[in-house]
Amino acid sequence: MRYPSETNTKSIVSSVRTALVALTMLIMCSFTASAQWGGVVSGFVYDEAGEPLPGVSVVVKGKSTAAVSTDIDGMYKINVPADGTLVFSYVGMLPEEVKVGGKSKIDVTLKEDTQLLDEVVVVFTFFSDFVIFQVVKWMF
Repeated sequence: MRYPSETNTKSIVSSVRTALVALTMLIMCSFTASAQWGGVVSGFVYDEAGEPLPGVSVVVKGKSTAAVSTDIDGMYKINVPADGTLVFSYVGMLPEEVKVGGKSKIDVTLKEDTQLLDEVVVVFTFFSDFVIFQVVKWMF
């Protein structure tokens, strides 16, 4: 029966220690990352009548790159810090801010803006087969 040499055993023990240290550091880094980011928050956005609102902007406050829009069913899904705040905005509705507080599902009902647009001027520009709409003036 052959026994490993003492130097070979030390080499194996050293490799195992190095692997354990690397694994421990990896686990610690993942805990740090999860402490900063709470994870995925999802939900639905509705109007006061309970109808889903497609195209609502959902932004993590203070992070201009962390933004999504609701789909046709009013659903959104966004990565957000556990202590973050979501800002929901839509044309003709008052913006809504909601603190995440570790929640994974947040449904929001946006209220209609009481100061509706008085006038919108739309300019039609025709180019061969399609029309470009340009809003040139908004009056509040």
